[in-house]
Amino acid sequence: MDGHLRLVYLILKKIREKFGEKRLNSMVIELVDIDPNVTAYHRSFFSSSLIRQGKVVLINQDITKLSITPNVLLYLNFCGISKAREDVAQMFRVIPSFQKVFISFSVTRKAKTQISTNLNTFNAALRGKGQHLIKVQSDRKDFVTYYISDPSAPIATK
Repeated sequence: MDGHLRLVYLILKKIREKFGEKRLNSMVIELVDIDPNVTAYHRSFFSSSLIRQGKVVLINQDITKLSITPNVLLYLNFCGISKAREDVAQMFRVIPSFQKVFISFSVTRKAKTQISTNLNTFNAALRGKGQHLIKVQSDRKDFVTYYISDPSAPIATK
């Protein structure tokens, strides 16, 4: 299971446990990936009836080029973020300040040396709205995850 599906599975499981089937069945999930092979993999994971009903929408496109619907949870997951860094920063500049956003990216190999550059770029893009990234504690060694905060929280530096 890839990063998108791991997170989606865990969120859906928790929603079902906490709120029940009715709430779960009222949701729409949009999975966006730039790689058509990943989109095909996502299609194989979800039932065709969920896709036909519009409960699961699979989009094969660069997420930084899409209009983002306000009031949704947005999870960005990048194996390699260096090429998309400026596009993500621009996305952070224009999305509404109330948008719930998580971002994960790889910190293996060369990416390990880019963590500060990524954080500085993203925090600079958010600064004008009084926001910044906060690190999510995790046992994962190869990825880091952050979320966009409110202005009162401490700024992530690693």
